[in-house]
Amino acid sequence: HDFALWERRLWRRQKTTTTTMRRHARAAVLRSCEVASKKRPPQRDVVVANRRTRSGLFASSSSSSSSLSNSADVCVAIGSNLGAKEEEGGGGAGNVKRKIPQRIPNEEKKKYIVTLKSRYESLRLCKLNKQLNCKKIFRSGFTVNAAESELERLNELEDIEDIEEDVVVSKMSYDAVPWHLDRIDQNYLPLDNQLSFNDRDGPQRGEGVFVYVLDTGIQSKHAELRGKIDSHVTALDPEEDDLLDLDPDGHGTFCASLIAGKTTGVVPGAKIVSVRVLNSEGVGSVSDVVAGLEWTSDQILSKQAEGRDKFKGAVVLLALGAPVGVRSRALEVAVERFSRETNSLLVTASGNQNEDACRSVPAKSLRALTVAATDSRDMNYAWNNLGRCVDVFAPGVRLLAACAGQNRCAKKNDADAFAAKSHDDDDDDGIESLYGYQSGTSMAAAIAAGAAARILGKRPEFGAEEVKGWIIRNATR
Repeated sequence: HDFALWERRLWRRQKTTTTTMRRHARAAVLRSCEVASKKRPPQRDVVVANRRTRSGLFASSSSSSSSLSNSADVCVAIGSNLGAKEEEGGGGAGNVKRKIPQRIPNEEKKKYIVTLKSRYESLRLCKLNKQLNCKKIFRSGFTVNAAESELERLNELEDIEDIEEDVVVSKMSYDAVPWHLDRIDQNYLPLDNQLSFNDRDGPQRGEGVFVYVLDTGIQSKHAELRGKIDSHVTALDPEEDDLLDLDPDGHGTFCASLIAGKTTGVVPGAKIVSVRVLNSEGVGSVSDVVAGLEWTSDQILSKQAEGRDKFKGAVVLLALGAPVGVRSRALEVAVERFSRETNSLLVTASGNQNEDACRSVPAKSLRALTVAATDSRDMNYAWNNLGRCVDVFAPGVRLLAACAGQNRCAKKNDADAFAAKSHDDDDDDGIESLYGYQSGTSMAAAIAAGAAARILGKRPEFGAEEVKGWIIRNATR
């Protein structure tokens, strides 16, 4: 009995001693890890959870606190105050939970504008506070590169009125999408200020399609049309007008940019051929128009003989007409013969006299596509020539396009014309590209001619009647 009692007491004392030693060892390890964590940055602390083994709490061969504190795997459960996160993963015997310390990301510095209450104090303030590292100094303030956490320190400076992030500014120009392009790419209002047919590299871009513009000429140096003009010809006699000026009036340039302009055109890939039949005042004779149509017919027939490898078709814009009530059998026959010989669509304007379009030539021609104008609300243009001879309506009120000629763009500060310096101008003559707003059935006819050229770009086998029928059938009713 006494021996059993002594053995039980000895066992209890040994158990108490072992528990006490373990407690002191754990405390020593924690103290050593705390010291190490203060000396090293948090991201370098690799914290590994302990694994209980048969030899004790730590998988270490020594039971002393010094050997435990020097072990690589003894820093247990350290880092909870360092923003560590737990991650389960394999390794060693079984799954081990690891606490991975989170790295503190570097704050991104942004550019800020510091505005001062007093003018002419920015230089002095930057000299007194060199730690600001002022970048750009002006009379009312300065700019700095700072993180968001540093803004409070900036606000504590004297004479600070406001601190704002430096934002990007850009040049002011016309609408991103001209309304006439926005209108013809959708069936119904309201306009969405987007181009659904903006396939600049697609089959409807218009490569291989030629549009012949019989008008006042075309200014090929304009930024909208640079590189898009195939050739210039004139039906006028030298004594009739100054033929050195490519477009003294500007009407032809405006229409051409609506057809194939870089940013304002319906079919920017098409080639334009300028056939001048009107003088610097925008007027001409029926004989000049007939001569221009016959030359155009010969050119189209010649290109058709070359095949469709480089020539997909042609469209002719005749945005002019004889006065209402004036009969011209010569012009009627010329239009009929042109359509019959070339099988190419001729697009013409209905006229701007608020009369019956059937009383005007060539608007009355059944072979031509006669076009009237509407505004951005699909309302009828006040001066439209209407009637049964009108085939379709197209945007034609206050359209934005290239402006040229003394009659239309003489004043750069005009409310309906503004200048935009061309960055693509390779010449050193200082030519500026002018844009203006114009209205009329001529503009509507140019839009329709561009649409016809788009159709030919995708369906070059179409003739005049097929293109005209496609436009009429697919127009919004």
